[in-house]
Amino acid sequence: MSVLCSSAINGMLRMTTKQITEPRLQPATPNDLPLILRWLQENHLPSSDIPTRLNAIFLYRIGAEVVGLGGIEQFDAYGLLRSVVVAPPFRGKGLGKRLCRALLHQADQQGIRELYLLTETAERLFEKLGFQTIERRTAPPEIQKTTEFSQLCPAVATCMKRVYPHEKPLPEIPEDLASDFTGP
Repeated sequence: MSVLCSSAINGMLRMTTKQITEPRLQPATPNDLPLILRWLQENHLPSSDIPTRLNAIFLYRIGAEVVGLGGIEQFDAYGLLRSVVVAPPFRGKGLGKRLCRALLHQADQQGIRELYLLTETAERLFEKLGFQTIERRTAPPEIQKTTEFSQLCPAVATCMKRVYPHEKPLPEIPEDLASDFTGP
């Protein structure tokens, strides 16, 4: 009979708790489509092209619960960050900035060298994440041809760009900029 000391048991419990509560990014599946569409529509974000772009959407989960989502459409070395939402019960807890960081890391892992986005509400947040405002017409043709860019987002939306590898580490984001995140 094996006997585990209390410190070993406590260590296993901490590890298990962290694994359960640590948010993780997962690719969306067709079963996730109704939830994705509902969240995007409830947050007034473009959704009409999502059924054909589902492979670009990621869910942010804590355990089995979806707490956020976002997308990265990839065009070789270019990417379009889109449709980032945190579920209302989880806003104000820092998950928006953590979700954005996870998506930025995912873009880097996918080999994206320039990441673009359109936003009407979160310019300050994305500036803190290393994005710079650019003129919409200067985005590469691959990005300009996307449905989101050419049809779904209004011309008044701010266009932003982040270049990889980004030389500065991602800074801490003040809670007032990330507490109610529902954009780009």
